[in-house]
Amino acid sequence: MTQNIPIPDTGSVREDLYQILQQLFIVLTATTTATAVTELIAEAQINSHFPEASREGFIQCYRAAIGTILERGIVRGELRSNLNLELVIDAIYGSVWYRLLLKHPPLDDTFAEELVSFLIAGISA
Repeated sequence: MTQNIPIPDTGSVREDLYQILQQLFIVLTATTTATAVTELIAEAQINSHFPEASREGFIQCYRAAIGTILERGIVRGELRSNLNLELVIDAIYGSVWYRLLLKHPPLDDTFAEELVSFLIAGISA
């Protein structure tokens, strides 16, 4: 779906994460992509060949973007050097997918800010 995701580079991992979540929330709430993504997730539950295909597109692109932000934060000394990147990415997207699929509470700026603050508290250097 999306191959060229703009990755913020403000010099602050906190701000970069906040901005990319804002971008993602717009895609997932204000475009037709939200319906497609929820349908992909639903299809992945019943089609054993489907999950790999869905991960290669939209989902993997956003995971890679978050990974880039986290890696830059490690290099700059903002984040712990022994950070488990996959776990942090899963924590972010687990929260996002939960809200997307249940449609409550909303994917909004307040959630983005609170999620980033919560994560930063646990992963800062």
